[in-house]
Amino acid sequence: MITHPLGGCTIGPDRTRGAIDEYGRVFDPGGAHPADTHQGLFVVDGSAIPGALAVNPTLTITAQALKAIGHALGPSAAAPTVAAAGSTSHP
Repeated sequence: MITHPLGGCTIGPDRTRGAIDEYGRVFDPGGAHPADTHQGLFVVDGSAIPGALAVNPTLTITAQALKAIGHALGPSAAAPTVAAAGSTSHP
């Protein structure tokens, strides 16, 4: 049996309704505010996807990871890009 390990790490606005925020930052249960997160700790895998999708989840997981990394690097970093499927680029 082969499975896709999806779910288990709910995205929510704070620790009372999720394990991570929309950028994959892990909530700190000992923080003063419910939305406090652990600095530098991110979830960027399939566990942040709520459940089975109608299609292969690879691109959804990749998009979520790119969103988290883009936020972590900040606005001064170059935006990550993903080539369209089947496209080729020539210098």
